[in-house]
Amino acid sequence: MSDTIVVMNRGRIEQIGSPGEIYDSPASRFVADFVGSANLIPGRIDSHEGDRAVDAKTSIGMIRCERFNPSPTPMSAGQEMFVCIRPENLRIDTSGDRQDRVNCFTARVASTEYLGDRQEAVVTIGDVSMRVHADAHLTARPGDDVTVILDPARTIALWS
Repeated sequence: MSDTIVVMNRGRIEQIGSPGEIYDSPASRFVADFVGSANLIPGRIDSHEGDRAVDAKTSIGMIRCERFNPSPTPMSAGQEMFVCIRPENLRIDTSGDRQDRVNCFTARVASTEYLGDRQEAVVTIGDVSMRVHADAHLTARPGDDVTVILDPARTIALWS
């Protein structure tokens, strides 16, 4: 693989960067979906803390994003955006202890697939389905309710 990648969409450059930069900090929804797997949730900015965090109002609830590229326009409440979270940056907790943690949601397991080193699970929160790379020894089965935790430090706000 190259040390610098240019991701293009219909002849237009979407992002230039190292493979790690493009995967970990995609500049757009297109890049996030084009490179690897991504759970993309539409939302609107509820509030922001300068360049530290964005709180997004989504159909599954409030999601805190601590990763984002500069917005092409000044950030403002109500601005449309997308939340991006990679399957490996979600965690399934079966203990039932939800506490009042940030980015913590009750979900239902839709499917699981054992892959040796992990299980690939699909969970639903309301009408949103998300893929999760879960522990190989996950005991939850389809139909079970679980807690899904999105790591705020790995949750990305995308502007397009």
